[in-house]
Amino acid sequence: METKLTKLKDNVVSISMTIPAAEATSAYNTAASKISQYINVDGFRKGKAPRAVVERHVGVDRIRQEALEILLPKYLGQAVYDNKLDIITQPAITDYKFETGKDVEITFEVETRPEVSLGSYKGIDVKVEVPAADNNAFDKALEGFLAQHASMELVLDRPSNETDTVVFDFEGTCNGEPIQGGAAKGYALDLAHSNFIPGFAEQLVGHNIKDEFDIQVTFPEEYHDEKLKGQPATFAIKINEIKQRIIKADIIYCFGGNTEWLFKVFEKSGFNKLLPKLLETKVWIGSSAGSMILGKMPSTLAQSYIYKIDDFLGVNKYLELVNFSIIPHIFGDFTPSDAFSYCVE
Repeated sequence: METKLTKLKDNVVSISMTIPAAEATSAYNTAASKISQYINVDGFRKGKAPRAVVERHVGVDRIRQEALEILLPKYLGQAVYDNKLDIITQPAITDYKFETGKDVEITFEVETRPEVSLGSYKGIDVKVEVPAADNNAFDKALEGFLAQHASMELVLDRPSNETDTVVFDFEGTCNGEPIQGGAAKGYALDLAHSNFIPGFAEQLVGHNIKDEFDIQVTFPEEYHDEKLKGQPATFAIKINEIKQRIIKADIIYCFGGNTEWLFKVFEKSGFNKLLPKLLETKVWIGSSAGSMILGKMPSTLAQSYIYKIDDFLGVNKYLELVNFSIIPHIFGDFTPSDAFSYCVE
């Protein structure tokens, strides 16, 4: 693979690379075969239509896009590594030329970590405060990670609790007068993270859908409205819906690409440290490199022969969360025909 690096403005670089025709053709044929498994072509069973028929059915551009998805994880990762780039954004393809039977030419841009020139700092005294260790930091991080993937589900068979989100109508009065801006319909309030005045959210706990009731609260002395500071208020409440947060992240799915690059990303982000705890309750599904990374690293000799990998990016082991190696694609179109027997030997 040939690459050319061009520095653009600031810390953005452009990389042009050439992928050999043989590998591009192999990826194109694999892409056409893959697409044929998901389309209906008269006169052919799924997956059995010749390449020319698939091309007429979906168009060569569609097949080229699929072929690029096969090629790019490996070559983009290799280009970034070869040029020793510390990237901070996803590579964006700006141009490509893909003709069947010819070398593929691709240009992409990526933002790298800015270089910082330090001023004079020697001899400066700095007082360092060491934060107290939080024994629950890991659990909090894990809870936050799972909460991002949670969904809301209607509750129909119980009263609200302090972790629910309640959808309700309300009207507020103070000293017998309506409160300006103190009424709404269909307002959704997360009871566990309420920004309402103290005592408001707590009084919505323990009620059922369609319940109508009044609550009594007192505005804080530091409230922004002078007329309401320290004043008692009454709010008429009607509960419309109760929702609970459901954690549905039962599966962790990891896609393929360059296994060594994937391991580096896991290591740099700290995700590899979260995984053992996550896998106590979750199921891992890995595709291609996403399966390889879970186990022991196969021998570099085997990987060089099967996948034509020449550089392992300094990686000498994978996650080792299972006590064996996973070697995918040994019956693939782009691996040697004797890959399986080679692995056995």
